[in-house]
Amino acid sequence: MRCPSCLATNSDTATFCGQCYTRFDQPPAAEPVPSAPDLDEVPWLVTGTPPTDTTPSDTAPSDTAPSDAAQPEAAPATGATATAGRFHFDDGRAGWTCGVCGEPNELTAFTCDVCGARMDAEEPPVRLSPEEWDRARRAEALAPGVGHLRTGSPGSGIARLGMVLLWFLGTVLLATGGTGGIIASVPMVVGILVIWATGPGDLTALQRGRAPRLDARRFMYLVIGVTVAVIVVGGIGASL
Repeated sequence: MRCPSCLATNSDTATFCGQCYTRFDQPPAAEPVPSAPDLDEVPWLVTGTPPTDTTPSDTAPSDTAPSDAAQPEAAPATGATATAGRFHFDDGRAGWTCGVCGEPNELTAFTCDVCGARMDAEEPPVRLSPEEWDRARRAEALAPGVGHLRTGSPGSGIARLGMVLLWFLGTVLLATGGTGGIIASVPMVVGILVIWATGPGDLTALQRGRAPRLDARRFMYLVIGVTVAVIVVGGIGASL
């Protein structure tokens, strides 16, 4: 018996093909009946011209570019300028503006070429005339701290005036205790003289936008030094 599917030879008593395993007791599969043509395809079956696909394609190129398409960034214009606080960038050159006189300077310069103020110097806290600065220096020479108060530096003025008064009272109290007290009061007298001597010159530095000699850091060191010296010298005087 030959298999109707693969034409392989099998025994007459076989119920299925030993090569393709087709069963002999099943009727052969019927040939597929052609389906009726689609009504949309009938015209071109007659004319021989296939219909045009009118389905929009996702990949079809657009005739016009979208209005919101990203445009390439324009190249930076030459001669650009930028300012960040006191520093500025102008036509490829960086620099800084003086906080005292307002003149521009090169970035490599640490002091102003016009007034000599430092790069980090702020403008004077109060706009005073030269005569007012002179009067403030005279007041500072008479009473330490008063000139700073008149020129708009209350922090420095109060600190100077307060320490001078405190050390003066301490000197008077220690002086009444005899020789040991007088010796212990010497560091406070030195502190008073330092504050008194540097006052007018520091006002001149502030007027010109420069750092004072007795700035906040040195003033703190002075107070600490006087305090330690009073303790040490007082102990020495008490042992005499």
